[in-house]
Amino acid sequence: MNVQEEIDRVIRYGQQLQDLLDGKELELSGDRDALLIAHWNLLLDYHVAIVTLLAQELHGAAFALMRPIIEAWVRIHIAKMGSDEEVLAIKEDKYRVDFKTVGAQIDGAFALSGFFEKTLLESRVALHSYTHSGNFQIARRFQGYSQGAILNVIEGSMTALFMASIVLTKHFGFEDEWRATTELFSEYNKRQLEVPE
Repeated sequence: MNVQEEIDRVIRYGQQLQDLLDGKELELSGDRDALLIAHWNLLLDYHVAIVTLLAQELHGAAFALMRPIIEAWVRIHIAKMGSDEEVLAIKEDKYRVDFKTVGAQIDGAFALSGFFEKTLLESRVALHSYTHSGNFQIARRFQGYSQGAILNVIEGSMTALFMASIVLTKHFGFEDEWRATTELFSEYNKRQLEVPE
């Protein structure tokens, strides 16, 4: 699968996730509800921006958006399972993602067997460098962005959106949409990605 085919594919999945929630009546009962929906919507915006930028071969800008994707993804999980103090910190814009500890916290709450911890620890340095015009971005001004790296960004963005959608639909009791989201995520993960060197 080439980059453009994968972009086209995730655009379709992103639209399906958006369509599942379009027109849903949401009764917000507090800060957690508001933060969940706001961060999900923001994450969707970032995802659409990434695939749009990649389609235009604006790789640096797309890669720079992975840190905000991860930040929104973490905050959705914290809004769902975090303490009242953590939720208040998010609301007051005082919450800071601690990449060294929050992954294990989310893994424990959602039974993710180390997935979040591993993802955050392995990507922390690159995310910071891409977003803050560091060496990862500078090096690619000369070396270019490999197909493998581009496909990783697409997969990371899509995975974050799927997982956030699962949390959101379950939280609001949208069982049919939750089932549809988990089925779409399973279908998405069955693809054969051939990642070139």
